[in-house]
Amino acid sequence: MREVWLGRLSGPAREEALRSPEKHVALQQALQDLGFLPGGPNDGVYGPGTRAGIVGWQSARGRQVTGILGDLDALALEGEISTRTQTAAQGPQKPQIDPSGGETRPVPRTALVEPPKPTNPEPKLSAAGTAFAINKVGEFLTNHHVVKGCSIVRLRVGGVLHDGTVEFIDERNDLAVARTRVTDVEPLPFREGKKGIRPADGVVALGYPYSGLLATSPQVTTGAVSALAGLHDDSRVLQLTAPIQPGNSGGPLLGDAADWPIGSRSAAARW
Repeated sequence: MREVWLGRLSGPAREEALRSPEKHVALQQALQDLGFLPGGPNDGVYGPGTRAGIVGWQSARGRQVTGILGDLDALALEGEISTRTQTAAQGPQKPQIDPSGGETRPVPRTALVEPPKPTNPEPKLSAAGTAFAINKVGEFLTNHHVVKGCSIVRLRVGGVLHDGTVEFIDERNDLAVARTRVTDVEPLPFREGKKGIRPADGVVALGYPYSGLLATSPQVTTGAVSALAGLHDDSRVLQLTAPIQPGNSGGPLLGDAADWPIGSRSAAARW
């Protein structure tokens, strides 16, 4: 399973995944020493806190902000810690004798100078999900929880990032519409409610789980409709067996013949 997962990775994501646990712990400690991670034990697992620390370090150093420590970023981080350690180890130095006049003068002390932080740093990635076009005026449907609390919304269409705005939200049904200037995407028309949907019908789920780690192409999972109502007999939602992972939220759910979307996926409940 790990070999299959690694085979889907490339670039910095693969370089990070192939790194030893000990190296991960050392890089977490480096981020902690530089003030980008709070104090505490490091376990080598890059959770949301570590990812935020990586983004903060990359932003402060003017590096490409990915939230991933590829080999080049890892070397830069290690080099920064090494320089800082050497400078601290030198400590105060003794004066030198000036051969011309016999007077003493102190040796200039060196210090690590950090590059100035950008006045408008790149915003931190707080959430990622999936969306799909619903018309030809640049409107995309996703889940409300994907964009909730975000000051900036960006959509990657055809491999290119586009700024967007949230035009509509429906917290009760966990839906949101984001608008961009992209108008050349063919929309997906919805089928009429749950008409014709039966338990055991096959479904196809499309999305972009684990943004930045897996492939940039859509990930496809299949399953079946297991119930026509959700928790507490909520008839607004369906239950299905297709695997749902972080980042899938907001993606379309299609019939097994890849026909009209049945709806937008919201969440997976764990029992």
